[in-house]
Amino acid sequence: MDGRGKKERWSIPTERFNRLPDKKKEAIRIAAAKEFARVLPEEVSINRIIRDAEISRGSFYTYFEDKGDLLRWLVEDVVDRNMQFYIQRLKENGGDIWDVFDRILDNSLHQIVSEGFLDIFRNLIKSAQFSECLQKKTEQEKEFNAASQQSFDQMYQHLDHESCPVSKEEFYDLMDLQIMLQMMALKSLLQDGQPKETVEKRYEARVRILRYGVGNGKQAERD
Repeated sequence: MDGRGKKERWSIPTERFNRLPDKKKEAIRIAAAKEFARVLPEEVSINRIIRDAEISRGSFYTYFEDKGDLLRWLVEDVVDRNMQFYIQRLKENGGDIWDVFDRILDNSLHQIVSEGFLDIFRNLIKSAQFSECLQKKTEQEKEFNAASQQSFDQMYQHLDHESCPVSKEEFYDLMDLQIMLQMMALKSLLQDGQPKETVEKRYEARVRILRYGVGNGKQAERD
């Protein structure tokens, strides 16, 4: 999101950061992504970030408590824009959630690669401080879950209920399962180094199971 009060964040950039012009927030995002892609999180230089973003050190600490908060915001920003893809695509395709599921993995990969998150992800995996960097406090986790539910509510509003006749609670479960499949696919590709074609085929097969159930391949071929 663009930080203009549409929903709460589970990371903690301050309200002063949220009031920054979009151009300045984008400069900070680009500078931070570049630095977290360059080295392990524990080796990240705030001085490099503030230099590239053209902000002062004092300003940085009025926006974020530390580089861990900055990293959490970077990750949330990617998740946030990924959620917006679901919503926008549903608006464009008449509520076809299966079309969204077919396209979301490529969208996520493009986002990760084009914005340097491929190297960020690899550095996080190598880091001894990985869990510490992304650990969420209880209240922050509540805010993140509330934000996710808000996004799911918007998706449900645009869902074609004839092609996907599910209750809101069932839709939440469906989204949780699809996101889990998406994360598994990204892990297989980025961490385990499996070929992209193999990962995509496995993801597509698992989405078909979500849609048709186990052992209903003939129905999937007809559709």
